[in-house]
Amino acid sequence: MLCLVFTAVFLSILRTSLSSVNPSISSCFSMNVAYDLGHSIASKATDGPNSCQEFCQMVRLCSHFAYNYGTGTCFLRQGDRQVPKAGYVSGPKFCPTYESQNSSEPICKNKVCIQGGKESNEGNVIVDGKPVCDDNWGLEDAAVVCRQLGFPGVESATVESEFGTVSSDYSMDKVRCVGDESSLRDCYHKKVDACYGNEGAGVVCATQTVGLLPLCFAEEAICLAGGNSPGSGNVYIGGHPVCHNGWDFPDANVVCRSLGYIGATDFTIKSFFGLSDNYFKVSNVDCRGVENNISECPKSYDVGGCTSA
Repeated sequence: MLCLVFTAVFLSILRTSLSSVNPSISSCFSMNVAYDLGHSIASKATDGPNSCQEFCQMVRLCSHFAYNYGTGTCFLRQGDRQVPKAGYVSGPKFCPTYESQNSSEPICKNKVCIQGGKESNEGNVIVDGKPVCDDNWGLEDAAVVCRQLGFPGVESATVESEFGTVSSDYSMDKVRCVGDESSLRDCYHKKVDACYGNEGAGVVCATQTVGLLPLCFAEEAICLAGGNSPGSGNVYIGGHPVCHNGWDFPDANVVCRSLGYIGATDFTIKSFFGLSDNYFKVSNVDCRGVENNISECPKSYDVGGCTSA
């Protein structure tokens, strides 16, 4: 009985001491808690939990930190399994942004949500109350989420918990959509993951279409969109934007001639005429410049390096 009374008194004194030592610590930090005890990926002395979190933010593998007030040591962790530990203050690499008053309300449909973004069309993806891991996450996957939530298309796919640190208890990992599925649950995925709180997948959905005509969605149809004249714009094949990897003048020249122009005067990259609302299907187009149509040019259907429409 004496031991229990002593422990309670000790913890009470400790809590008072911690608040007096650093009253400005973040509300997302946890008192008397350590993460993944015994599994530190790095450690060093810091002057408090705030600088310990800053140390974590400089180390890519770090997802959480634990600061020991007794020794002044900061321990970096790659997980968020909580262990009660007197004298420690712990927290995530980044405090969740969705707790901020500047965050928009989550947008949900059939328990698929996006949350954490400042605008209603962006956020980390949440399925059944749990985040989706960003392994293999791309525009095809993000497009399915955006359409499922009622948006006309997708602007970009985000990774590494761009809209705030998430739980490491994930609902889906290694998602691989074709892009035309009606629900993210219809896409191939794994339910077992090895992901941490800084590996959440996210989206930025398009709020309006680029205005392609119906004939532009025919297979192999070539169209331009976003330009200030009929002869300028981002290039689309079958309604999908062409990724700019490897794009240069000969490629643009073939496109212009196939659309009835004499040739190209210039070429553009980086979605010069505005972001698209769809995902890529073609990359690394490599025309010689003499072809009659871009369909005759060598190209790649591996669009893994194209992350923003």
